[in-house]
Amino acid sequence: MRRVLLNETYTGRTIYRRTVVKKVRDAARGRWVRRIEERDESEWIEIEGATPTIITRDLYQQAQVRLNDPERRRRREPTRAYVLRGRLRCAECDAAMTGHAVNRGRFHYYRCPNGSSGPGETRCRSRYIRLERIEEAVKGALSELLASPERVLDDARRAAAAASAPSGELSAIGAELAEVER
Repeated sequence: MRRVLLNETYTGRTIYRRTVVKKVRDAARGRWVRRIEERDESEWIEIEGATPTIITRDLYQQAQVRLNDPERRRRREPTRAYVLRGRLRCAECDAAMTGHAVNRGRFHYYRCPNGSSGPGETRCRSRYIRLERIEEAVKGALSELLASPERVLDDARRAAAAASAPSGELSAIGAELAEVER
């Protein structure tokens, strides 16, 4: 029902060319992503009678006021910052771990999002990890690593050497490309 109340089309108003999809480079993730932007209202084309009215425009407006209420939105904000969210990977299924509070925010964990999949989907068997334990372990490992700059430099040199050395697969692709061009 929430999706119906968020979509103005169900009020009987259908608009063509409301949005435009652009491909932009996401520097944080290092890849191209789709970004949906709303066009200027002068570019919209309203199509009369294309969609049957399921909810009244009045009910739609009331729902927008309630759904966009700042107090209501504030309650959905996390009660704690999960600094490792998206950086930890599940050992079972390699999904990005998310933060999770239990018992009204008394206990905080990282968990696999696939551990609570819907019916018919395979669920990940990984367990919850206490926030304090994993964050302290990561901080300890980082401080140990940063205390020995030689180790960091060795890893950086190895990574640079691996990136500059052509792999066997790249050579095979180059040979195939030369064959195709010939």
